Amino acid sequence: MGNRHLQNPEATMSDCKEGSAGASKSFKAETKFKVIGKESGISINSTDIDPIRWGNHEKQARKIKKEILTQVPGAFVLKNVLTPSECKQFVDVSEKMGYVGALLTTSRGMVQDDMRNNKRVIYQTPIEFLRDTVWKRIETMCPEEVILNRGKFKWKRCGLNERIRFYRYTGGESFQPHFDGCYPRNDKERSFLTIIIYLNDGQ
Repeated sequence: MGNRHLQNPEATMSDCKEGSAGASKSFKAETKFKVIGKESGISINSTDIDPIRWGNHEKQARKIKKEILTQVPGAFVLKNVLTPSECKQFVDVSEKMGYVGALLTTSRGMVQDDMRNNKRVIYQTPIEFLRDTVWKRIETMCPEEVILNRGKFKWKRCGLNERIRFYRYTGGESFQPHFDGCYPRNDKERSFLTIIIYLNDGQ
């Protein structure tokens, strides 16, 4: 079994009361990488430019197929979101940044235990990086809004969390079932949904 790479941006919703509304196989060679901070003891990586050589967004969007997972309320699968070349580029970019052991934040502080033993990379991108690429392809297939407290609060879809988390699993590595936390971008925008993009099949 080889390495399985996952990309984990979160869908971000905005408060409706305010309103909002054939590539190369290698990522761009001129890309410069840097570390801009830390999260849970893990370096937050960034790049000076969008490193991906994207294919045609409209053409790829037409290839996306949606499959509802009836056994998991609200869950669905989108197939063909990225091209094989784009997947490989993301894998190469994440490997360039360097995977490290993923720590788990608990009441005891940051620890690494049986809950999670996979490797992780954190990549901070400009908001427009995902907005003009991945989000452009999948927006219409995501829920238009999230309604809470019996309609008291309504949040409208508006984009993806710009902080991408890459996960790599080798051999028996795993991340046990859990609930993701909410990412508040600001007072009017926060994440409610988790989007996991499989970059390879682990073979």
